[in-house]
Amino acid sequence: MNNSDLIALCIRMQNGDQSAFETLYTTCYVPLFRFVYGITGGNRDEAEDITQQAFLRVGKAISTFKTHEGNFVGWLYSIARHLVYDQARRNKRLIVFNESHEEVPAETDAPEAVVLQKEQATLLNSALSALSLHEQELLLLRYWNDFDAKQISLIVGKTHVAVRKELSRALQKLRRKINEQS
Repeated sequence: MNNSDLIALCIRMQNGDQSAFETLYTTCYVPLFRFVYGITGGNRDEAEDITQQAFLRVGKAISTFKTHEGNFVGWLYSIARHLVYDQARRNKRLIVFNESHEEVPAETDAPEAVVLQKEQATLLNSALSALSLHEQELLLLRYWNDFDAKQISLIVGKTHVAVRKELSRALQKLRRKINEQS
């Protein structure tokens, strides 16, 4: 579903259409959950709670969303991102990105391929952990959630030019870390 479809759902929600919220929820839940899961360090229960809270906030604040100038996905992810950081502050703990990048091997995969795949996943996770939380978050949004720089800029509150530069630097740093470890 593209942004204009999501905006149309927001307008319907602002006019009191409950089915629009249900459609929005079913459309956006999984991608938002994946994002939150990544920045909560892979804590499934916490990610589910925060994802639910984000949708509750959307439901309560939909009247404040400016459909004529807004990007709904950016707004939704920004709400979730703030909830994650608020929870971390309340619990007095650091946020640690720890998304598992391992793929489940197919039954037909050769044992050597499975071992190589696990080694590569371990190498990638180790290299990712050497990056700052912000760099990890940018890479998560870009490559795990498939957002472009403009969408990411709305979530992190920076210009899309700055996001592109930061993404480029984060990728270069990730490549260096992987090369150092291999």
